[in-house]
Amino acid sequence: MPEHVLHPGLQVIEALAKLGECLGYEVERERRVGGKSAAVDLAWYAAGDRWMPLMIFEVESKASSGMANNAMKVLSRDVDDFVKPLFLFHVVLKGSATNERISNLRRQWGSHNYRVYTLELDGENQRLVVDILSQHRRVTKSIDLEGVSATLDGVVWEAVDKISILSKLRDLEYSANYLGGLARIGLRNPSLVSLYMDSLESIHIAGRDAAGRYGGFIGDYIPGLLEISILISCGRLPDEGGPRKLEKWQERSGYGMRTIGPYFGLSRDYDSFVLGVAPYVYGMAGMLLREHPESYSWLAKDLHSIVMQEYRQQVREPAMLPGAVWLLHISASGPSLFPAQNGTDSEFEAFFESSRALINGGGGLPVEVLDSPPDYVDVHDERVMNEWLGCLEGERIDVPKLRDFNERYFPGGDCAEIGREYALKAAMEMLMADDWRCRSVDLFIRELRRSPR
Repeated sequence: MPEHVLHPGLQVIEALAKLGECLGYEVERERRVGGKSAAVDLAWYAAGDRWMPLMIFEVESKASSGMANNAMKVLSRDVDDFVKPLFLFHVVLKGSATNERISNLRRQWGSHNYRVYTLELDGENQRLVVDILSQHRRVTKSIDLEGVSATLDGVVWEAVDKISILSKLRDLEYSANYLGGLARIGLRNPSLVSLYMDSLESIHIAGRDAAGRYGGFIGDYIPGLLEISILISCGRLPDEGGPRKLEKWQERSGYGMRTIGPYFGLSRDYDSFVLGVAPYVYGMAGMLLREHPESYSWLAKDLHSIVMQEYRQQVREPAMLPGAVWLLHISASGPSLFPAQNGTDSEFEAFFESSRALINGGGGLPVEVLDSPPDYVDVHDERVMNEWLGCLEGERIDVPKLRDFNERYFPGGDCAEIGREYALKAAMEMLMADDWRCRSVDLFIRELRRSPR
């Protein structure tokens, strides 16, 4: 068969070649199958082995009289002359559902590992991709979710339902990094983020494990607070069920210990997380839960409990301050976010006053720290700790009372509208990053403080 010269045919061949490379095959265009002129448009080989192709693709511009020969040159050959591939995909760009030539080919070769796809018809692009992935499962159990998703972004695959395709990989029992992979896919393409939410539902609602890992410190260490907050924020878990789910997660470790709590001395990593990382995680969760009063109230109460226990254990001031400052902002936001709801105003005010008294009892804070609490403090890292101690030097001010404190943070001004989408993106990035430090905590704080209404 002569090589394709028309752009649509070349586009399809190149798209199939890229998909093959993504799946780990070596790809060859115009692969000879015997004789001087007989060749197939595209062949996929096992990596490092070009003896015989595993998959073969023939691409036709239309259902012509010669397309039967293109099937025969592969499927009718003697095995001593040409070993049959695992599958022959015969792709026709244009044709009707009742085309007699295509029907004849299906009747002739349908009992073989052969199928015809007419891409002009609805659903045929989808069927082609599903069949390719189904045949690929016969070759290997592992697959690169992110690579497949990125490859299907091409123009040839515009009609493909990517959510359905990526979900199909689970049905085919592919081994993949579903957790981190789907999270990264959702970050790059928000229209696909529902697949990541499905994974979180599987973990926290259905009680099943999700294969894979995030690859970041928070995500691989203690991700549950952010994951459950994401589900609540996106409506996958109703606000009224949020506190129960969050509390159950906190108590899952058993033995009277909570997942995040002031249990110092268990490990250096845990000490550093609770004192210098968890406060910022609570702040991020607060961003996610700003429109969910019951869950937000649980969050403020839980952080208040941790900070007060640290105080009672006489944790030294520099190590305790990250939690105390984040508690100030989370609790101070409560009355403006959820005014006069079942007495929560007084609860938030009590949390604020506890933190305010603790901070002022130690001499107050530099205004820069008050307005921009830390995103990371490692009490066991001398360089990071010295950086934090440097932030605490200089003139300090007392934390003002709640009304005056809230007047420092105003809606609008130099704070751009960010909203839930920003919080969701930032939380997902935090789960996957080893370095999640925020370039502008001041912007973050102003958005946390802004009423969503």
